[in-house]
Amino acid sequence: LFWASHIQTLNGRSFRDRPTADVVLVVDSSETGWGALAVRGGSVVWTGAGAFPSDFLGTSSHAREILGLALAIRKAEEEMGISGHRIVVHMDNQGAVASTESKSTSGRASLSALAFLWGITLEHDIDIQPQWCPRDEGWIPAADRLSKGRQIGLEHLRPIPQSLPPPD
Repeated sequence: LFWASHIQTLNGRSFRDRPTADVVLVVDSSETGWGALAVRGGSVVWTGAGAFPSDFLGTSSHAREILGLALAIRKAEEEMGISGHRIVVHMDNQGAVASTESKSTSGRASLSALAFLWGITLEHDIDIQPQWCPRDEGWIPAADRLSKGRQIGLEHLRPIPQSLPPPD
């Protein structure tokens, strides 16, 4: 149903890889909300956070991570204009990364979140490249603080570890 309802959006769209990504979007979700920051050239250029809708509370962490990513992309598009961009996404949930890469998942909440995510990326012509990042490395701890409604400071902004591949 998702693909059938988005066929007009997909018609004529190139599925070839875009040029290299210029933004890393780091996203994390908590029980009640999401937090994200955008990094360009090694500097944080945007932060965002928000609460999940009440009907999404109590869903799996997998579903919350996917919905958090979708809401972060929507907010980043509104506030910093990322339409037409290729974005590397760092998340600490391996299942959410795999589902986002494969564009498939199971479970009603996860399927709903994934469809919402792909609707946003198609509408704004955003190509995402999800990568897993360990929970306590890189900027994941800062995104985690934002997802819980906390502020972040310079002490929470750690460089991306060398063990992770840089954006293409």
